[in-house]
Amino acid sequence: MYQTTWGKVGEKLLKKAPKNTQMFEKTFPQFLLINQLKPLISLNYKSLSTHSLIEISKTDITGEKELEGAKLTIIDSEGNVIDSWTSTNDSHKIEGLTVGKTYTLKEEIAPKGYVRASEIQFKIEDTSEVQKVVMIDKIVDMTKSDIAGDEVEGAKMQVFDREGKLVDEWISEKEAHKIENLVEVEKYTLHEETAPEGYVLATDIEFEVTFEKETQHENMTDKVVEMSKVDIGGEEIEGATIQVKDKDNKVIDEWVSGKEPHKISNLKEGETYTLHEEITAKGYVKATDTTFTVSLDKETQHEKMIDKIVEITKENVDGELIEGAKMQVFDNEGNLVDEWISGKEAHRVENLVEGASYTLHEETVPEGYVKAKDEKFEVTLDKDNQKIVMIDKMLSVTKTDLTDGTELEGAELTVTDEDENCSVTIDVKQK
Repeated sequence: MYQTTWGKVGEKLLKKAPKNTQMFEKTFPQFLLINQLKPLISLNYKSLSTHSLIEISKTDITGEKELEGAKLTIIDSEGNVIDSWTSTNDSHKIEGLTVGKTYTLKEEIAPKGYVRASEIQFKIEDTSEVQKVVMIDKIVDMTKSDIAGDEVEGAKMQVFDREGKLVDEWISEKEAHKIENLVEVEKYTLHEETAPEGYVLATDIEFEVTFEKETQHENMTDKVVEMSKVDIGGEEIEGATIQVKDKDNKVIDEWVSGKEPHKISNLKEGETYTLHEEITAKGYVKATDTTFTVSLDKETQHEKMIDKIVEITKENVDGELIEGAKMQVFDNEGNLVDEWISGKEAHRVENLVEGASYTLHEETVPEGYVKAKDEKFEVTLDKDNQKIVMIDKMLSVTKTDLTDGTELEGAELTVTDEDENCSVTIDVKQK
């Protein structure tokens, strides 16, 4: 480091060298024209110091303010710790570092919400000026959003390093989260431990903290899978108990259907599930189980289960509805699944299951009608309403004179079945 002092001949110059210098050269250059002809003289001084002053700043990406709370260390080329301190709202100054040597500035702990910066190496220059070293801390923030980009609250989020060690954990809120304990140029895994109710658990995301000194934004999107219980016309059915089961047949969600689709909880992207109707709504057939896979695309997924209807009417041969017949339906094991008295409207059979076979039985017949034979029927798998008709015939008995065909009254007649069991006794009266 050299310093030069200029003056005019005859003027009083420094009688001794400045601090930490010695005069090593005195020159008398040629005359220069400065107002008048007078010679100039120069005195050159050489630095005797081997140390300099270093000023270290810890700032954010704007560089406008000092960051407090960072633990910083300076290490020499032999690995010795030369200085260690915690940053404040003012820069840190160091004296005594050797000119020509290289040192390393290391951030041991970053301030809350900031990324730990990469190490900085700097060399002590031979200069009288203050040497400045600036270490910048960036931010990596994370948002948990729905497919519309709105923040989703209530998700338990975790970040793991490449060794699988947990480095940060939090519950998502309305604002982005500044991830803690990250290091520049390192890779991490963003993991959703639990999703908010009604949202699908997202697939893990890997990300790398870049070296660029700018805020880094990471986002994880939660999609929705909604389920509708509808009739064949597409209208929502209320009152059905629905379950969703995972691959181990464990129930992960259960609800009673209402007027709106249900957002299924506890689902994971890429997994396959079974949709099961535990209890049907009154008057509907229990639907067959269906499977679905939660897709990886970030779009709302719609699933539906359709319930059909099986109606039974009791009619005469003219197609008119018959009231008063006691009707029963039995399953293949002989269990009674539904029972009713026929009326002026068709009856929606209860407790039926798609694909199963049943027996329709007339327990008691209205007066004047013949009891119909049992009828077997199967609930089909197609999503069309089924209609079953059981017809009762009328029995008309007359007692006539063989010669002229006139009706005779006073006779008592008995009707028996093929096993000679008495079905009915008729007192014949003249019409």
